[in-house]
Amino acid sequence: MLLAIDIGRFMPAAEFVKQAEAFSVGLHEAPRAPGFDEIMTPGEPEWRSRERRTNEGIPIPDATYDAIGELAAELGTELSRKLGRRGEARC
Repeated sequence: MLLAIDIGRFMPAAEFVKQAEAFSVGLHEAPRAPGFDEIMTPGEPEWRSRERRTNEGIPIPDATYDAIGELAAELGTELSRKLGRRGEARC
């Protein structure tokens, strides 16, 4: 299901953004349950992962790296330097 809401029909968009940001700050500052160091909002783990993958690359298991290398050899091409070496492979 996709739900689209025109916030402007209920309140000025700037006010909504202000309230949403205040809610997010309050949520992040709330007391944590035992065993938890932080509170995250929906999408936050994914945003962090995207940033980490953008900066550090995407780890590739050795078996997958080997299969890509074999396919590259069959096609008469080489792996990109960006892909790295086996055991350090990232793309």
